[in-house]
Amino acid sequence: MSTDRLVTTYELQLGRRVKLKQPFRQLPAGTEGVIDERTRVAGQRLWFVAWDLEARPLPFDYWRYDKRTTIKHRLRRDGLSFDELGCLEAITT
Repeated sequence: MSTDRLVTTYELQLGRRVKLKQPFRQLPAGTEGVIDERTRVAGQRLWFVAWDLEARPLPFDYWRYDKRTTIKHRLRRDGLSFDELGCLEAITT
């Protein structure tokens, strides 16, 4: 795993678009998504990314976790630990 990390608060904000720099959990490099939730699970900080997949695209203006939207659109979301954030690259607009 890359040692480069998204480290600034700005880059880890909810709604931030990101893409994979390398394959991750059966997703190819270049896959884009949105950081849609930050939480703690068993004392560990996690950042959740909703992936913008061809077969299951993100709704227009999606930026924050919403259970109804996630179920309705069958969004794929993955929780990443701080150590796993190195596989992400912030997308600048």
